[in-house]
Amino acid sequence: MNRELISFILVAIVIICLITPGPVDCMGNVLEMGSELLTKKEQGGMWFVKFYAPWCGYCKKLEPTWSELEKRVRPLGVTVARVDATIHEHVAHQFEVKGFPTLIFFKGDRKFTYSGSRTLDNLEEFVKRVSGPPVDEISSVAQFVKLRHSEKPFFLYYGELSSSVSTMLEAYKIVADKMQEKTYFKSIQRTDFLPNDMKSDDLFVKNSLAVVKGKTFYRFETPSGGGPCTLATTSTTEKEEAVESCVVSMTQWVKRERVPNFSAVTPDTFHEVQGTGNMLALAIVPEDLPKSQSLRMWSKAIADDYRASYGHMFTFGFIRDANLFRDITLDSSIVLPSFFVLDPPTDQYYVPEIEGSELTQGSLMHFLDDVKSGKVAARGGTSLWRRFRRAMHELSKAMFDLFSVSVILAMLVLSVPLIVVSCLCYLLCTMDTTESDAQSGDEDEDDEDRRPGSIEDGRGQYGAVDGEHEGLRHRAATQNTSDDADVEI
Repeated sequence: MNRELISFILVAIVIICLITPGPVDCMGNVLEMGSELLTKKEQGGMWFVKFYAPWCGYCKKLEPTWSELEKRVRPLGVTVARVDATIHEHVAHQFEVKGFPTLIFFKGDRKFTYSGSRTLDNLEEFVKRVSGPPVDEISSVAQFVKLRHSEKPFFLYYGELSSSVSTMLEAYKIVADKMQEKTYFKSIQRTDFLPNDMKSDDLFVKNSLAVVKGKTFYRFETPSGGGPCTLATTSTTEKEEAVESCVVSMTQWVKRERVPNFSAVTPDTFHEVQGTGNMLALAIVPEDLPKSQSLRMWSKAIADDYRASYGHMFTFGFIRDANLFRDITLDSSIVLPSFFVLDPPTDQYYVPEIEGSELTQGSLMHFLDDVKSGKVAARGGTSLWRRFRRAMHELSKAMFDLFSVSVILAMLVLSVPLIVVSCLCYLLCTMDTTESDAQSGDEDEDDEDRRPGSIEDGRGQYGAVDGEHEGLRHRAATQNTSDDADVEI
């Protein structure tokens, strides 16, 4: 039995080794690296590294994009590389790699972990942003127009760039250094090249900060009385305290304002929108439903026109794919189109009682007011049962995605635990059978020992000897009888 089990395990291992995909072949000039990354990174330069696993379907899917990215960012002096985290575990552990693929940009002693969409354009934009200085100066109209037309928010400081000028500038540089991988931080020292609509506004005064979102822009409002960001002092201690306090308030403002007022939320951008610190007010508007367009229009109007009332608490957006809503809430009972508010830290969400097709701008605002005042019952949460449901949902979703990438790889992932469980069951069953056979053998031996003439039947070998003696006496008696008959004759 044990030999059969060993043979079965060896055959299974051979099959697994044959069908397990090996490391992805190097494409283009992407470097395959291991421990040497630790030493080369310390020598300087800029590195964009993908940590992958050979069995990871998403890693394979990213490979052509990663190879093309190397060609685009090579002129910037950026080296694109990859590390097999299953072989070089100590390297992955040092950089806290917990999932695949993990994309990390190294610049000197700093590292930036990419968490956005893995499209070629977005990856290239990320590299261009983090490879430059934290605060980049705009010196021409063309630069400003290009940034503004990209429709991606960026932050703009106007004033002298000397560190001794203002508390706000020092805080701005600190925040930009911490959040460079998230958004753009720009500066200008003159306003004569700005578009007319911005020059006519009183937005830009010396030592001021604003966020530009396409054709709209909003100034960083300091508390009444000036606050720490506008404090002018010659005391080193007071200035350090003022800068620290200004950094806290500015960081919160940057997190909230670094996304558009109203934007599409996809699986790739959901993590970024979550990071605003606000509750998410999202319209679920599949394009194939007739009422979706009006609900989206009402939502955008509230986000743009009532920003002062709701912008500090809600980040607005819309979802085209209803499956994303189900992935977020684990709820498949909502009638579409619809609207909901999500509180990311608590995993609770709120849904209006009115169906989405009947919602208007007024009813949406009333619903948001009720959420703010706590009048709407929350759904979801972080209960044990809900966490179990989410784990099962994520597992099934991961397996579905894996099947869509590679059927063989998915079958391998499923077969390995099945083989292990089968081996364990086989061992347990074999052990029980062996013990039963051993016990049966003992009982058979006991039965044989109890046969007549055995030691255990009370006579043993001596009983057998007595039997032989009786036979001899019988033959002797017969012979004597025969002799007596002869004598009589």
